[in-house]
Amino acid sequence: MSVPRLQLRPDLIASHISLGDRYVWVLNDPLSQAFHFFDDAEFGILRSLTQGGSFEEIEAKYRGLIEPSNLAQFLATASRTGLLVTNDVMPASRLWRPSPSHTGRPWWSQPLAIRLPGITPDRWLAGRRSVWLRGWLDQLLTGWGGGRFTGRVENQLTSPGASQTAPRTLTHEKAKGARRVLSGVAVLVLCALAIVGVRFDEFLADSADAGTRLFSSLTTTSAGGSSVNGILIMFAFAVVVTKVIHELSHAIVCTALGGQCREIGVLLLLGIPCLYCDVSDTWLMPRRRDRILVSAAGMIAEWTVAAIAVMVWATTQPGTLHDLAALIVIVASVSTLLINANPLLRYDGYYILSDWIGIPNLSAQAQSAMRSTCSRWFRGKRDRAEPASTHRMGAGQNFGLVAYGMASLLYRMLVYAAILWAAYAFIESRVGIGLALPITLWLGFTLLSQLRKRNNRSTAAEGDLQNDRGRQRWGMAGAAIVIALILFVPLPRSRRVGGLIHADEEQPVYVATPGTLVSTGELDGVVQLDGWRLRLQESVARGRVKELRAELAAARIDRLDQPSRSMLHPILEERLASAEETHATIARRLDELRLGNRTGLTRYDPPPRRITQWQRMSERFSWVGVPLRSRNVGATMEAGTLLGRLGHPTRRYVSLFVRQESIDSVRPGQSVSIGYRGLPTGTLSGSVETISADPVDELPEEIIASGWSSHPQQPTHSQTRKEVWYEVTVRLDNANAREWILPTRLVTPTRIHLPATSLFARWQRWIKENF
Repeated sequence: MSVPRLQLRPDLIASHISLGDRYVWVLNDPLSQAFHFFDDAEFGILRSLTQGGSFEEIEAKYRGLIEPSNLAQFLATASRTGLLVTNDVMPASRLWRPSPSHTGRPWWSQPLAIRLPGITPDRWLAGRRSVWLRGWLDQLLTGWGGGRFTGRVENQLTSPGASQTAPRTLTHEKAKGARRVLSGVAVLVLCALAIVGVRFDEFLADSADAGTRLFSSLTTTSAGGSSVNGILIMFAFAVVVTKVIHELSHAIVCTALGGQCREIGVLLLLGIPCLYCDVSDTWLMPRRRDRILVSAAGMIAEWTVAAIAVMVWATTQPGTLHDLAALIVIVASVSTLLINANPLLRYDGYYILSDWIGIPNLSAQAQSAMRSTCSRWFRGKRDRAEPASTHRMGAGQNFGLVAYGMASLLYRMLVYAAILWAAYAFIESRVGIGLALPITLWLGFTLLSQLRKRNNRSTAAEGDLQNDRGRQRWGMAGAAIVIALILFVPLPRSRRVGGLIHADEEQPVYVATPGTLVSTGELDGVVQLDGWRLRLQESVARGRVKELRAELAAARIDRLDQPSRSMLHPILEERLASAEETHATIARRLDELRLGNRTGLTRYDPPPRRITQWQRMSERFSWVGVPLRSRNVGATMEAGTLLGRLGHPTRRYVSLFVRQESIDSVRPGQSVSIGYRGLPTGTLSGSVETISADPVDELPEEIIASGWSSHPQQPTHSQTRKEVWYEVTVRLDNANAREWILPTRLVTPTRIHLPATSLFARWQRWIKENF
């Protein structure tokens, strides 16, 4: 089969750039928007095909300088990537098979980051409204870099020298202005770091509280049955603000340096609308520092936003703005370091590292080095797909690529696993495992497909099609095994619920008879109330009893002289019995004003009482805080007021409140982990002792106030039925009971360890219960 004549496409865009310690040529394909990097020798071969030529002509031209097999492999790779075209009618050989046309990806292939069609923002970025901003950036960037790339250069294949533009002259005023701007940004960030350092405990507590509420909102539904609550909305707003500023910074800095933002549009990042911008033209900039600054512009902008958010957080009181500022600090600083600045992921940090060490296709080179190393380990020979550039690498650089490839793969799998787990927990808490499992599997499949397609493109470019088919088969087999293990292997599971700590023999102490607090019992343990109305009623009742007794005695004496008065005896006796009963009742109520402790039990204070603003303004309150305190002496205690609880001084048990949907998986004897004041998980443990046969009438106020009850006890118009809860009693282990004396009425997170069940079994059970 004859070999066609090859010709370098005339519409390619070329640029000569500095890369590491050398200069390379960059060819940009305007059709596929791909960038290809070549050294001077490789670019010389391609440039010799500007007018076209056959392989025999090229081989004869470079005979003695390059091996024919290497030359054929290089030209075949250039042909598959679309750089070389053939205009002959003769059929092309397998080596010169054209690359597939570049088509846009459907949205379902990238469900976690859906790109909507965008626009070219050149007109806006070049408009009068942004002249002052571009001028300011021009001063800053010129002062930082000493010059800038002033534009794209097209059709430079015949005049490579035109690709470099003379740097502009740096004036003293611009350098001074740039230093002032950089100094201001540095001072702002340092001030923010100082504030966080001084108030680190407070910031850590606010961040942990926001993170806990965000985690709870992902795994539970909000009050009233709504699927979106305040913390999720605030988190989405923080992500939108920081990512919009991040992407705009890339676009503006790229334009200010003379590059072009090809496209800007809306990106649905995990369902949250953000911006995206295509600034891949930075690879056409000659200076490495300019390209690195474009890549770092978004992170610098986010850190500036984080510093401003720290100032807002430090100057506001707890509330919505305070929490929002804390979330923005977390999103714009911590997440930026873990995601954007991390070179193990293909984001800003990756491109900065790639440009810094001079390997533009770092990920592909690392994968190729990993394949070559694995081939030598398992097959004892070098991978045929290993490119010549890898062959020329030293042992140290090859080891670094292998280490980077392994670390990048493991970290990417870790990030994907965290994303899939968060998606599964969010969907499962809203609609159940019936939809959560299929959606999560679909998301995992699309993520793995993206990795496979990216690897296939890299392998196809290297020309090892036969080995690639074998790797695909092994990869598919490995993926099938992993999915089978995830679906059918029993996995440990648990149920996280709220627990309320009780003292053994706990019993509440209420005010049965209203009265004025006289003694709090802090010394003798006896609480004394004074009820003057009862004392007056008791005196009246006592006098009435004496009066009736005297009248009855007189009637008995008079019956001797007046027998007819004996008829009054039953009436008087009945009145006396009624009066004595009334007096006994009042006396018993007086005794109730004196409250003493039972022997061997300790009195525990109830939750403090907090008055409302209306009560404070109208002064319609008698006592505040804990009732049995010296400051409340003289206050009126109404009937039904909770004075405290009596219970065992050391022995404790925990009451868990489990929904009806989950109670059937709880069994006596199951182990329970109890969280307490930052202790490591598992420090406090116990076992399920009893499960209530009937639902509880109402949840304790402590459980409701702490947020463990996501639904109100009374059904609303948005609820079809009332939430049903069961009480589960947990007995602490003996070692924990002796070592830790837990405070009573403390709400603590607990985790019930349920029997291991496979995901498929859980999904099958959900289907049976709902259909």
